[in-house]
Amino acid sequence: MLTVFTPQTGSSEFNKTIRQPPSFRFAYCEYNGFDFAYNWKVFSSEVVDAIWKKKNKSEPPLRPHFIIEGYSRMPSKPVALLIGNPVTKFIAGCHEDGIEPEDALKQVSEGKFPSFHFFPQSRFLGFGGQPIYLWRAPDHIEHFWETLDLGEPPNIYSKEIDFEYSEKLREIYKDDFELYDSIREPKTLAESKSEVNPTLWEQMRNVGFAVGKFSASGFKPTPPEILTERESICRSCDQWDAAALRNTGRCKKCGCSTWAKLRMATERCPLGKWEAINIEDNKQ
Repeated sequence: MLTVFTPQTGSSEFNKTIRQPPSFRFAYCEYNGFDFAYNWKVFSSEVVDAIWKKKNKSEPPLRPHFIIEGYSRMPSKPVALLIGNPVTKFIAGCHEDGIEPEDALKQVSEGKFPSFHFFPQSRFLGFGGQPIYLWRAPDHIEHFWETLDLGEPPNIYSKEIDFEYSEKLREIYKDDFELYDSIREPKTLAESKSEVNPTLWEQMRNVGFAVGKFSASGFKPTPPEILTERESICRSCDQWDAAALRNTGRCKKCGCSTWAKLRMATERCPLGKWEAINIEDNKQ
């Protein structure tokens, strides 16, 4: 049996009503000395609403995540990150998106995400440059609310349910389970991820895959505005070697030339900081 904790708020139509920014993968809101990380389906709406009330002295509009003062795509302050039970988060994502667990499980097992609600929580640890402090939800909710001075913490109810896919999820979201289980105390400082440079064979394989996808797309280039965004993210990443390849830059994670990779619409960051672009979807 699994205990599912849910904030006492109504079900949202978030992914259907909000105008989506370029990427949901990384988003933050500055408040009280922290950059709060938007970890979807782990109290992100409750926190943003509380911050809005504090900053504006008024009730928030529907899902103000990307219009709130202090919103950013990259952290500039220590990061406050709530980590939820991966099974609970998965079930909440299925409920929010109206997708059957079997269908969602099939997609994530193939490396696809039905929506941003299914992104791995551990993705935030690959974003270097700022310390990341972890709270375990819902165990540390009261401490989190007090630390960020958010006012009254949300009411939470719990219920016991059977979920037959827990072990399969543990295989797929291995890093998330390990991260969740590692949080023993509120405001735990996350350990930095040590990255290992890819072997020559891995670099050759990555280049081969990249060129193959780029060719299949008809050599679609990255649109200028998205290229600028990609470049900004890479330049701020601790896995970018600016001096490599005659100062054109190289990604330490995948070994690729960032100059080339950034310009291929079909490519994505190996750390998940930016995604491949569907050119047809980006036409006005």
